[in-house]
Amino acid sequence: MSKMRAEMIERMRAIFTELQGAIASVRLKRSSPTQMYNTVFAAFKSSASFSKIAFAAATISLLLLNTVAAQSAEQEEALELLETAASQARITTQVDTPQHCIALFWWNRLQWDSLWQEAYVYSPTGELLETVHEAYQSNAFVPEARSTVTYNVQGEMIERIVQNWASNTWTNASRTTWGYDATGNDTLSWQFSWHLAVTGDYWDTITGSRNRLQYGPANQISEREISYWSPGLPFGTWTRASKNNYFFNGLGQWDSLVTSSPAGLSWVPISRMVGVQWHDYAQQQRSAYKTQYYQGTWLNAIRNTCTFTGLDNLCYTETYNASVWDTAYREYQYYDAAQNLTQWERQDYNAGQWMVNSGVEHQYVYDGLGHIVEVVDRIWDPQIGYLNNEKRVYDEFFVVQTAAPRPQIEVTAFPNPVVDRLHFRMDRPGPAHITVTDMQGLLRMECFVAVSVDELELQISDLLPNGSYCYRISTRVGEAQGKFILLRP
Repeated sequence: MSKMRAEMIERMRAIFTELQGAIASVRLKRSSPTQMYNTVFAAFKSSASFSKIAFAAATISLLLLNTVAAQSAEQEEALELLETAASQARITTQVDTPQHCIALFWWNRLQWDSLWQEAYVYSPTGELLETVHEAYQSNAFVPEARSTVTYNVQGEMIERIVQNWASNTWTNASRTTWGYDATGNDTLSWQFSWHLAVTGDYWDTITGSRNRLQYGPANQISEREISYWSPGLPFGTWTRASKNNYFFNGLGQWDSLVTSSPAGLSWVPISRMVGVQWHDYAQQQRSAYKTQYYQGTWLNAIRNTCTFTGLDNLCYTETYNASVWDTAYREYQYYDAAQNLTQWERQDYNAGQWMVNSGVEHQYVYDGLGHIVEVVDRIWDPQIGYLNNEKRVYDEFFVVQTAAPRPQIEVTAFPNPVVDRLHFRMDRPGPAHITVTDMQGLLRMECFVAVSVDELELQISDLLPNGSYCYRISTRVGEAQGKFILLRP
């Protein structure tokens, strides 16, 4: 056994000393992997050694080191398992999520004042399970609220409970539940408040919403009818609110949308979006469209046109007056090399001049691994310009590992090598999460395709240097991974 490996084992055993009580309760042959993981993870969180450890990989290996017979060969095998898991954790990283938002500060025009801090707990696959919110009072942070989230086996959020801190304990406050159809779209949600009663406390239903969906090409939504529930005897009342109908062109892309409102048992049109042109259909980025209102006939109202340079975009909005399109305002959006929004600004057009109406700036500080460790938000003040508004500071990033192997989907990536646009042809279309990492496992690009299409297109960032990269595509039915070479002239 090498000296380095021996030192690693000694460090592991030092951690065991801190965690001995937790580990003793989950002997390898008496507990399920889930029970072992949950118990040791809880102990890791309170341990001084829990900081930058990839606990999902370390937990199993630590348990093996503690519970197998103390022969060097078995220790070696357990250590190799740890190294393999840690290597896979780096390669299969999907997203790095902060475990703590150390503080949110409010700019009082002189200095940053602390407002609150939050701590986050995640599942091994990255779902946010718990958020604890603490307010800053009398020079100290005190508990204020906590939310806990439950997911189904597909990873869809099905319940969130919010509790308030009172009399040194957590008390129920509100609850929301969600339901989904087979395609993963939400179709039903309920909101409850905690009701105190002499006969027993209970969740009281206060409102609900329902989506009735119909589907068109490639499982895209062709009709969405929205209704809201309000309490009343005997079982409450569902009230229809609106309906959207999508119409598709020969390419399977929707290019017009009609919104209707209820009138008795019927629906009457109120507005529509027509002439839709797409910059990137997979990302639902429109380059042009026109809005019309219905008043016995369709009347022009608003026209939008957008130009894109990478993710940066500039959109003009015109209004229709006396048979003439008048320029009303324009909006900018700028992104940094990590594809995070750095500025949004709206400028109104008046008397031949552009004047800033509103805007937001986001200033990011990154660590050496590309994590956001600080964000300063600045808002537009017409008297001063951009003014500090709030600051968020993060630490202790949790590297999300993939769960147990998922079914593989067939994906063909082309062209390879690629110059600027990489295409993915999938045998089972669906909304997809795409990540690109370099050969060291560092996340370099990430995007989510919100619609079901047979072929995805990924615009390669101009900031990526030539070289080899790994891609991973995750959908609701499975995932695929592979490599590609970026080779620009």
